[in-house]
Amino acid sequence: MSAALELMAALIGTKQTHYTPKAALEAALMTEVDPMHWCAVYLDIAPAEIMSRAAQWAGLAFFDVVPRVAHVVHDQPRVEMFANLRMVRFTMLDREIGVAAPDFFAFLHLARVAEADPGIRGQLLIVPSAALRDALVGMHEEHLLDDARQRLTRKWPYAAAQLDLTRKIREGVVITVTILVLALTIGPCRSGCG
Repeated sequence: MSAALELMAALIGTKQTHYTPKAALEAALMTEVDPMHWCAVYLDIAPAEIMSRAAQWAGLAFFDVVPRVAHVVHDQPRVEMFANLRMVRFTMLDREIGVAAPDFFAFLHLARVAEADPGIRGQLLIVPSAALRDALVGMHEEHLLDDARQRLTRKWPYAAAQLDLTRKIREGVVITVTILVLALTIGPCRSGCG
């Protein structure tokens, strides 16, 4: 049996399904999605359980979450990359490790690498992709908020009124709106009082 079919058999597990590992893999490839995602959607298996099964198949350590003692090693990843990140280097207890949320094909590659170099098993921790994103978001909250505040200005620098309009124009708008509000407030009183 090929490694891809072995991994698919591990993902399906003992769940009663009419799919054989080969049929499930073919169906996933026909839909052009990651076979792990296909198992989650079509076989109704929790993504964390799928990742756990794949990690066990590859002989790698698995955690449901990124441990709280972990800290990002190098510069923070760019915000635009958070959705697609699959691996980040962390330090945990004075030791550098890779925390990864690989897809199906990356697991096949990792299994070959781990077989050739068993030492890598102690340097890699597998987590669900949602857990990796949650950890990164938690560690970079301030940077994410700052980016959210500044993104519109960076993307469309002249879309904000305070940047494009002169002080006189802004003051004129405020005075005009104030006069209109006063006129609308006083107008009904004059007609109703007389």
